[in-house]
Amino acid sequence: MKTQLLVTLVLSFFTTHAVAETPRRLEFKSKHDQFELVLTGNKGKIAGKVADLENLQQQLAMLSNPLGNGCPPFNEPPDVTVKEGARTRSIYIRAGIVAEGENCLNVGGEGLLYFPLHRDFLVGPKVGGIALQAPVKIFRQGVKLFELKGTPKAWSADGTNLLLNWDFLDRFLNSLKSYTIRSRANLGLAVNKPKMIIQVGTQSFEFYKITNVVWALKRPGVDWLETSDDWSFWYDLDDEVLEDPYSTQIRFLQEPGQEREARLAALSKMERSYSRNLRDLYHHLVLKVDEDEDIKKIALQRLKARPVKETALAMARYLQVGDNEEFKRVASQILKINQPKGPLYKPTDTATKRNQTVEYWQNWADKNQP
Repeated sequence: MKTQLLVTLVLSFFTTHAVAETPRRLEFKSKHDQFELVLTGNKGKIAGKVADLENLQQQLAMLSNPLGNGCPPFNEPPDVTVKEGARTRSIYIRAGIVAEGENCLNVGGEGLLYFPLHRDFLVGPKVGGIALQAPVKIFRQGVKLFELKGTPKAWSADGTNLLLNWDFLDRFLNSLKSYTIRSRANLGLAVNKPKMIIQVGTQSFEFYKITNVVWALKRPGVDWLETSDDWSFWYDLDDEVLEDPYSTQIRFLQEPGQEREARLAALSKMERSYSRNLRDLYHHLVLKVDEDEDIKKIALQRLKARPVKETALAMARYLQVGDNEEFKRVASQILKINQPKGPLYKPTDTATKRNQTVEYWQNWADKNQP
């Protein structure tokens, strides 16, 4: 009796195990692609590649559950058909309907918009990128915002009155050059959503804000969307995001006729900050012939803390046009950080020696212009 029971249990185990491991074979067909998805348990493969089933898992039931409703007339072919054995189900994504023969099922919500139109939805690359080269034109809701020229290492902008936030733009452009793909979706997800276009040469890359923090991309020649979490920091890509947070103070400090104390107060508010726009502002203040000496000194001290090459070039100019000997000495210190072999400007040197130092740095600047 015990032996018979043991044999029954063993046979039951192997029978159950064999049934559980019997793969399902789903044949997907659309105008974009045709492929077979092999499902074993909660895992799947397409032509040997492991499939990402995160979105599809929630949709598998509609491929096998009974369909209890009648069907409306269809004026267009289905977006996708899925065949499993003798059963073929048609997916009408825009209508939100799954059909088999004369029976249909209405599918609500946006989940159906993520139903795979192409094998890339399930086994496609997880990383994308846009090769950026000048000019790069950026449009928001059909209106051109600005155009980027130059090179990725030294972009400049045309066609805007905004004082652009270059820290944000550098991060923005880097998120275009390489991004992680979260999911792929039908174009219906973009209907009536805020739109932005990035035009690179003759190619237009369309972006849609599909939730408060998620943007989706339609690439040229591709009839679906790619979403990425790497673009969440764009928010609405409005002027508040695009403009330098200190634009008001920067403009104020460059306006003629402002009170000295108010200008010093504006400088004080930016004491712990630094950006490309602030750097250019400090260059302007240092090189301005009739600028207040205290303001010029503050600007020079902040530039000395970040002696980048662009600042060194401005300091070479100050050696030519400046009239404060101590400021010239500081300017040459900034220059020597970039070119340690160069001479230090010393107010106590002879006029001939000082002129030779100025000439040396001017020659260096001429050779190092961008």
